[in-house]
Amino acid sequence: MTNQGKRLFLALGFNRKTQRQISQYQNQFATWGSLVSTTNLHQTLAFLGQLGEEQEQQLRLWCRQISAAGFKQICDHFGYWRKPQIIYLAPDLPPPQLLSLVTSLHQITDALGIEREQRPYQPHITLCRKVRQPPELADLAVDISFHADHFALFQSRSDATGVRYIELERWPLLSN
Repeated sequence: MTNQGKRLFLALGFNRKTQRQISQYQNQFATWGSLVSTTNLHQTLAFLGQLGEEQEQQLRLWCRQISAAGFKQICDHFGYWRKPQIIYLAPDLPPPQLLSLVTSLHQITDALGIEREQRPYQPHITLCRKVRQPPELADLAVDISFHADHFALFQSRSDATGVRYIELERWPLLSN
């Protein structure tokens, strides 16, 4: 049997308090589709796809070298994307430190020859999947803020109970 590698992504993970805070808003969408498990809530920074052991180790080495500032992010609106059929939570104005971190991660993935999406980065937290009808979200208020003090490498693992995101390693962001 050949080693297919792991399905990986870099993301901001959340502490339990932030997970609960997001989950309280998320619950209003329970009848609209499939809610993302509270423990799976994250904000993707770079999706990496299937990586072999050597690429994964190189990526980890490079991520240890990143010197990026932590930041506060305010998520203040819900949105819907028709093609992936998701409801998401997002910041109206992404913090510049977030965009700088994403740029650094894209430079690393490019240097390592890891293919990535070429669409512009749109920070969001997926709340609900398989939402078949475009929902009315304009009147729904949300105001969630959190402090990002680290980013992490996650593995997406599927099993009989669904998809689980497993944190493999985390790296601190600088205090400001």
